Amino acid sequence: MSAQNFEQQIRFYHSIFVYFAIASLVILIITVILFFVFKIPRVIGEITGRDARKAISEMMKENKVSVINRTNMQMWDVDEVFVIERSIVEIHTDEVIGDE
Repeated sequence: MSAQNFEQQIRFYHSIFVYFAIASLVILIITVILFFVFKIPRVIGEITGRDARKAISEMMKENKVSVINRTNMQMWDVDEVFVIERSIVEIHTDEVIGDE
């Protein structure tokens, strides 16, 4: 009689195992679908700053193209042009503020 109870327990636990295995596969499929529906890679990129670094590097590549000085036809690096433009803006704002 105890052997029969033992076999019933084995069948019972095996059926529980099968049901939980099926449930885990269904949940795995739902998880993968939701991962792409909610665009989780994009969220991870925002949180880690990877997307910002990518965008900044792309902008730097676009802006790294040399700028031509129209009067001298001289090639300037973008960083040099930025410093010159910044200096001109600072001088201009000082003149405007100083005139009052």
